Amino acid sequence: MTHHLSRAAGTITGKARFAAYARTVAKLSGHQFDERVDEPAQVALARAGVDATMIDHVIRPFLTGVFLEPHLMTSRRFMDVVLASFVKGTPSLPRAGMQAIPDQLHDALPEGTVHLATPVRRLTPASIETDSGTITASVVIVATDATQASALLEAAGLTTELNTATNSVTTWYHTVATTSSSSTAPTPPDGNSWPATRSTARCRPCAVRSPSPVPASTAR
Repeated sequence: MTHHLSRAAGTITGKARFAAYARTVAKLSGHQFDERVDEPAQVALARAGVDATMIDHVIRPFLTGVFLEPHLMTSRRFMDVVLASFVKGTPSLPRAGMQAIPDQLHDALPEGTVHLATPVRRLTPASIETDSGTITASVVIVATDATQASALLEAAGLTTELNTATNSVTTWYHTVATTSSSSTAPTPPDGNSWPATRSTARCRPCAVRSPSPVPASTAR
């Protein structure tokens, strides 16, 4: 007898087709994702034969937290990248925390490569202008949020077609007290736990001077 929770997750055929879809995208890499037909994730899953129950009860609730939109209208190309990462990746966390990742990238670059707190005022296909001066490069890659990227590119006369619509999310961080005597964690006011804290963050553009040539790329 099939458990009702199992039935609620979709048919066996639907699960098998989703597994096959995930295995297929896991074999892709690089530009192969961009070569696939671009359509909403919902459409791509339905076209692959994944039944509506599986999509509505399992895939949609899970990917809503990833895409920050509940309708699976996100590009299937991005969904494919996400699914491939889940299939091939191993969940892990650096011992020193997530900050260890940008620190490692920074430490591997020559000194003076990364310019922090350096707003980019203007750009051209081969240079950027900051308050500290102009930096030239063989290629300029714009990797900011859509609003700032659009402003920079439009000012340079490079594009006026960027979609600046974004999805928002509220993140709640929770901390709890530890009973370990060796812990250096601060003690919460009531001796039990810290209250939930609402936090927001904004990304700011920074200039990164590449230590070696990079392939030509189109800012999008």
